[in-house]
Amino acid sequence: MGDNHAPVAALQPPWEQDKPKPGFVYSTRQVVMGSWLGGPFAAAWFLGSNARQFGRATEQRRIWLYACVTVALLIPLAMWVPTTTPNALIPAIYCSAVYFFANATQKRDIERYLAEARPKSSHWRVAGVGLAHMALLGALFIGAAYVVPIDSWNTVVAGKSEFIYERGVTREDARRLAEAARKAGFIGDDTELSFTLARNVGSVTIGIPFQSGAAADAELVKSLSDFREFVSAEVFPHEQIVVVMENALGVTQKRIDGRDLTKVSP
Repeated sequence: MGDNHAPVAALQPPWEQDKPKPGFVYSTRQVVMGSWLGGPFAAAWFLGSNARQFGRATEQRRIWLYACVTVALLIPLAMWVPTTTPNALIPAIYCSAVYFFANATQKRDIERYLAEARPKSSHWRVAGVGLAHMALLGALFIGAAYVVPIDSWNTVVAGKSEFIYERGVTREDARRLAEAARKAGFIGDDTELSFTLARNVGSVTIGIPFQSGAAADAELVKSLSDFREFVSAEVFPHEQIVVVMENALGVTQKRIDGRDLTKVSP
């Protein structure tokens, strides 16, 4: 009686068959450059494709798992990174990790593969894959922005007031300022003010918009001056605090820094 069953390997999907596949590989340089362009998913595509060529299906699956975890961490990380962080820092970190991973796990196989005069991927393919994964990563960030609005990524809300932090100010700084404003009685649950925080060398500037002409209100200016003193003592004791009264267009009406309480812009 004949055996009509196909060999087990023939019944397995291609990625489950642990034997080399015909095709090309990506060099370590191509892997790193494509990853810089397309992010962690592009890195998984290049490294996973190489692993498949070398007949290592388990490694291919593990690479994609690493990429998914990295992206899952990368998106919320963007909510916490200060705005002064160089744009190239995060890509430099994960590309360094990709480089060391490729060298540790695939360098010898790539060199042997190419030494046998077998094909290497074209740079055009690397660029295309990188751009495609860049679009995918961008779509994920846009989707995350719908779930958590981008405006809230650098904003701390206290009651009806918001504290927007930028230029070297952290979320923790903004949270502490919000607590200080409540403690000082400067804001309450129904107070609607928008504070903008920015850090310069040795100083923190707090911008607060008011209606034009508010700088002529001596009682308001005195209240802001007291608030500045409180923040200087309780929140940023080692930095100069500058409170800037702005109009709706962001133009300075009065600058309160503890030294000049008289300057009012036209």
